[in-house]
Amino acid sequence: MHLSTEGRNKGDTARLESKTMTPKRNCKVQCLQFYYYHSGNESDQLNIWIREYRNETDNRGTLTLMDQITEPPGNYWKLHHVPLNANKTFQVVFEAHKGAGNSSGGFSLDDINISETECPHIWQIRDFEKVLNNTEWESPLYYSSEGYRFQAKLSLWENDLYISVRLVSGAYDNQL
Repeated sequence: MHLSTEGRNKGDTARLESKTMTPKRNCKVQCLQFYYYHSGNESDQLNIWIREYRNETDNRGTLTLMDQITEPPGNYWKLHHVPLNANKTFQVVFEAHKGAGNSSGGFSLDDINISETECPHIWQIRDFEKVLNNTEWESPLYYSSEGYRFQAKLSLWENDLYISVRLVSGAYDNQL
């Protein structure tokens, strides 16, 4: 699927909505996984929402922003995960938002999947051979399901590759 920002005005949006789904298990955990290809302008963004419905008579639902993709375009497909954690019947809504500047593309989406599991923590290193000139790489910061913030680090020493994980101060420190 493709959400085009080409030839659009700043502030224009296009939406793609899923079918209505109801969580089947009591865990109330879902992971949205998809690949995207960003070929628009670096000011374009992709918003991922869920619309939850209170009951069977609610036909409007309540939208909650779950994630945003705001980054420069790339020339490759990227894997992305979004924890949804819906408690009621819901829909997933993808919304492409046209930013400032010219665009020759937009956002393409493929292999969209929702599972009733926790989302994995993924650290993607593009062009590993190119980054081998460095001796250390740090991952983005992540939160565990218990609220702990952590970061992984890869270190290259002679012919050995080491990985370490460290706890980092985070938003939930006073609650742990």
